[in-house]
Amino acid sequence: MIPATQLRSMVHRQIRRFGDGLQITLRERSTLRTRTSGTPTNSIVLVGAASAGDTEIVVEAAGLVGQLPAGAKVTASGVEYTVAAAAQADTDTTQLTLTLASALTGNLAAGSAVDVSQPYAETTYFAMRSRADQKEAVDGVPDTARTYRLSARNQTRRPKKGDVLIDATGNATELVTAVNAAEPGGGASDAIYWTITVGSAK
Repeated sequence: MIPATQLRSMVHRQIRRFGDGLQITLRERSTLRTRTSGTPTNSIVLVGAASAGDTEIVVEAAGLVGQLPAGAKVTASGVEYTVAAAAQADTDTTQLTLTLASALTGNLAAGSAVDVSQPYAETTYFAMRSRADQKEAVDGVPDTARTYRLSARNQTRRPKKGDVLIDATGNATELVTAVNAAEPGGGASDAIYWTITVGSAK
């Protein structure tokens, strides 16, 4: 049996070759919102004081629910920090524990405003268009739906249904409507490649 790392490298080379070096960017968006209204929110406050050097802070907002993805950014006291791990709001306390990629540069008082200054994370993948795109008339997939095979080599994030495809100008275009993984080991860390569908199928 060929090791997963070797398979991943082989498939990566094929995708780069037959995709002519194509790269696509997918954006995972924050789902933080107010529970009662469902309105998205980027304004949260610090629970308790935090000290310079801390890499974890707890924040809250009234009725806060949802998730902030790893790679999103928050700003506190004029300094922007990258969120190192996905954070899910606790439905009972409406608090959110954020692990930061870099330590706080200064002390923060309890109740300090924390702004979600970049409520999304973006990942760029080497990709190739699938030959299945040539079968729209047979399988019922309209011209607006496109299928890509994405290399999993050196990637730490698995694409998700609901991700947004970002075009060359930085604009959000279409949603990822399906994700299928080649994971011989059964886990995301074993992925060889992912096949995604962008756009809607009939």
